[in-house]
Amino acid sequence: DHLNTPRQIKNDANKIVWQWPYSAFGDNKPTGVMTTSINPPSPGMPMALKATAPGITFNLRYPGQYFDEESNLNYNYFRSYQASQGRFTQADPIGMEGGLNRFAYVEGNPLSYADPTGEIAFIPILIGIGVGYAFDYALEQYKKEHCTCKDTPAGAAGNAAAGGALGGSGPFASKPRGGIAGGGPAGRATSSFSQMNHAAASSGWYSVATRNGITKILRKLPYAGAALAGYELYDAFSCD
Repeated sequence: DHLNTPRQIKNDANKIVWQWPYSAFGDNKPTGVMTTSINPPSPGMPMALKATAPGITFNLRYPGQYFDEESNLNYNYFRSYQASQGRFTQADPIGMEGGLNRFAYVEGNPLSYADPTGEIAFIPILIGIGVGYAFDYALEQYKKEHCTCKDTPAGAAGNAAAGGALGGSGPFASKPRGGIAGGGPAGRATSSFSQMNHAAASSGWYSVATRNGITKILRKLPYAGAALAGYELYDAFSCD
């Protein structure tokens, strides 16, 4: 469907062998093809639909989730999701940064949003900070051996911040196919900053026009980061 959730599987004869009906939080059980009852409940009443058992076992559920029959939970990478309650069974690993309710699933709106890993995508930002710091350390070691000046122009803090900005503004997070990502292009890829920008505008912190203006700035951050990295390399390899 629009969230990349599996809804129907057909065999080579184009017959339905598995389908997962819509429900508010995914509590419905998969079924096979729907059949009609032989006799209506009473004269004049329409035929009733009856679900059959699925012809195959298929355990994928919402994006990033795998159903475990023994626990009746959906494994969601960092956490497990309980469809009967519409919530996770463990607290959000990123703490309160994911929202006031640390057990909520996609703000209580699984028909519009997806959470493939069970946490808000701050990880790309943290990885970017680490990469920026490592980049600064590598250039600093090179300059200590080949240059009279030992420090990088931006310094460790500056390069770490630039790395975090690149991690946050780059297409390293995921979103539903419907294009929910703060005005970004359609597709699965989006950025953590874009997700936060959209969430802030949706919560009424600022207008859609402001959101779109921020989006334009965010799209330029990768180019600014690439320019800074290029200058840092030029400075290192052209030093005295």
